[in-house]
Amino acid sequence: MPVVRPRRTVIPILLVSLLPPCATATPQDSVLGVANEFITALRTDDLDRFRRVTDAGFYAFDAGRKFSGTELAIFVKDAHAQGMRFSWSITDPVVHVNRDIAWLTYVNQGSVETQAGNQPVTWLESMVLEYRHSHWHIRFLHSTRVPSPK
Repeated sequence: MPVVRPRRTVIPILLVSLLPPCATATPQDSVLGVANEFITALRTDDLDRFRRVTDAGFYAFDAGRKFSGTELAIFVKDAHAQGMRFSWSITDPVVHVNRDIAWLTYVNQGSVETQAGNQPVTWLESMVLEYRHSHWHIRFLHSTRVPSPK
């Protein structure tokens, strides 16, 4: 009597780890991520985070003046110490990437809270970023406050 051996069936196995991830971040997503990290650094007075997302030569035009290096972060930190609170959000972002340079424009809709109350504020903002050492770094920020409706 012949011996019946079970047949071995080979099932193709997909090596998922070798496939690219389904949701890879685009350069545009990375730029927006850095911009949001920047806002978080300012909101939380986190100078180390601020330095990580900005370039050593970072400067900004904001509040009617020029800020260099960490001066903007210190300005916001001092405002927090005086009781001011800011709410910021990036809306309507437009990101352009050209090799290792990116520029971002957006509408920052938020508010400024003082002892007198909470006032809605809108700013028109733009950033220039450079890609170095596998990360985007903010080199420049420009912020213009939109006048309140009359």
